[in-house]
Amino acid sequence: MTRRCLLTATVFAGSIALLHGQSIAPSPGWSRAMPPDADATVTITESYAAHVARDASVWAWPLVNIYNKRHGAEQSKELAYAGPVPAAPPNRTVMLTDHVAADERKPWK
Repeated sequence: MTRRCLLTATVFAGSIALLHGQSIAPSPGWSRAMPPDADATVTITESYAAHVARDASVWAWPLVNIYNKRHGAEQSKELAYAGPVPAAPPNRTVMLTDHVAADERKPWK
């Protein structure tokens, strides 16, 4: 469990740095801790690859979702209503104060 948390934190920090165009310098003992080359005796099975992909999507989806929502909110400069959907800049709250009129409703399809 500790390795997974450490790996997740490392991937998260690296992702944020890449989004902002920064690079992260490796730790001083990185070259001593890492093997000189890939281990030829290790094989990645299809089930292991599927497990890694599932873990990555479970951990990455909330990060990408929040990033996209924040990026969309930054585009708004003032409180706005796009039909029945309110929009606000970051750290501001906007809400509907009345019922949605019948002509603004879209039927479910």
